[in-house]
Amino acid sequence: MMTDAPCTPSAIGKLRRLQARAAARRIVPVHPRRGIVSFSFDDFPKSAATIGAAELERVGARGTYYASAGFVGAHNHHGALFHAADIVRLQATGHEIGNHTFSHLDCARATPGDIIADVEKNTVALRSLGCRGPLRSFAFPYGEASPAAKRTLSGRFDTLRAVHRGLAHGRADFNLLPAHSLDGGDWGLDRVLKALAQAARDASWLIVFTHDVQDAPTPWGCTQAMLRQALETAKALDLDILTVGEAAGRFVGEEQAA
Repeated sequence: MMTDAPCTPSAIGKLRRLQARAAARRIVPVHPRRGIVSFSFDDFPKSAATIGAAELERVGARGTYYASAGFVGAHNHHGALFHAADIVRLQATGHEIGNHTFSHLDCARATPGDIIADVEKNTVALRSLGCRGPLRSFAFPYGEASPAAKRTLSGRFDTLRAVHRGLAHGRADFNLLPAHSLDGGDWGLDRVLKALAQAARDASWLIVFTHDVQDAPTPWGCTQAMLRQALETAKALDLDILTVGEAAGRFVGEEQAA
């Protein structure tokens, strides 16, 4: 007698991610006149606030920094994490600060109450660190979401960002926007360069994310040269380089029924 094979943790995770992508969608039309790219940094390491910001500013661009305030002043595998002075300086020079929960919470496994509490704790903490203006953008830690998490945060932010690859064009779920990671060395850079070309060709919105920016990056980070090449390619392709909040502002308000 045949029996069903047990679900592995990886299979369960894949099913959970597919369910998250299919439910609690907030559909927004995305039809830019020309391609858009947004560069973003998760957590965020000090190297992203210094080397990363300098590379963006070198080409007249600004980025989005998704901050978990529980990491302020810490040091982990990414190196030194951000300080309050980084928040103040980044905002003063036109970069965007986004919300990433206080404790880097896995929102796919958390209750709605815990998600709200952690997000609000992060907002209060970021304000105490000198963050001013609206916190319009959110990124799910680990890229993990659930239908309940999407419903909980929908309307609190203009965008909720994930980590599955894709570009926003036509009809996009602003409760789980796709993004391309800039990591993994030459292979990862090549993947992002191809996505930039597609954004230019199809007039789509591409979000790029990474973590640390250093000579010997972690598997989740990139080198300064990788970031520079991605930015110079975006400029050569005549893409609009906007923060996530700036790009979303062109489309928010045009929601359609999912």
